Amino acid sequence: ILVPRLILVPLAQGTGWNTRAEVLVSVVLGLGLLALWLRSVRPLLREVPRSLAIGVAFLISLALFSLNQFENWLWGIMMHAFLAMFAVALGFHLLARDRLRPWHWLGVAFAGLVATFSHAAGPVFWWAAALPVALGAGERRSRWLRTLALLCVAAVVSWLYFQNWAGDPVQFEPTSRGFHPAAVLYFAATLLGAP
Repeated sequence: ILVPRLILVPLAQGTGWNTRAEVLVSVVLGLGLLALWLRSVRPLLREVPRSLAIGVAFLISLALFSLNQFENWLWGIMMHAFLAMFAVALGFHLLARDRLRPWHWLGVAFAGLVATFSHAAGPVFWWAAALPVALGAGERRSRWLRTLALLCVAAVVSWLYFQNWAGDPVQFEPTSRGFHPAAVLYFAATLLGAP
């Protein structure tokens, strides 16, 4: 998938294919995910006694860093799962704002693209993101317009994602019938990491 390749290939070449560096990236993504989750539940944890808040934080970290998923932690290539989880958590964290500014939407779009091109379940982010937008703060009409726009983006992203991009790229001959920008983009998407 595209985004993990953009990270893993230079990392592997730069470290001489040292898998410890790939595992370190997974751990850093896991710590970032933990920080986002704890930041998301912080308003709720302020309402409970300190000992209970520490217990909840411990349970969240225990679930995230569980040794039951040791393959994900010990195989650097499994970094794609943590990358997708981090992107989804970041996207929802940005959507949870009371007032969404343009840079929040750019962050959500970036997180959605990273999730989409990091894991097979990534396109689900776009559909799920419509719910907090529909239920969020703001005028009802603007909420529904933003939700409709997000659902349209979800449909386009899903359609593009599930196209047969993994076809045989050798059949593409850019000079055989003239220059076709759509065909060139389709070919580039095939080579860059379509599912």
